[in-house]
Amino acid sequence: KNDARATASAYLEYGKQSVEIYHEIDEIAKKYSGLKYNGSISSDFNTMKCIDFIHDRELNELIKRRVEK
Repeated sequence: KNDARATASAYLEYGKQSVEIYHEIDEIAKKYSGLKYNGSISSDFNTMKCIDFIHDRELNELIKRRVEK
């Protein structure tokens, strides 16, 4: 967890966007982290959630809007 926090902080410092966009992205990410996926094996399927998250239409529209500013 400490490494994940340090990595997140580094990306925030490195990024050129305002902190607000990160809050907006976080809200979309929370939606995916709370999903319950089912499969033939017992798993939280967190990697699948991450992959689905980066392909999220709302996320991609947010990024396009912010990049165009």
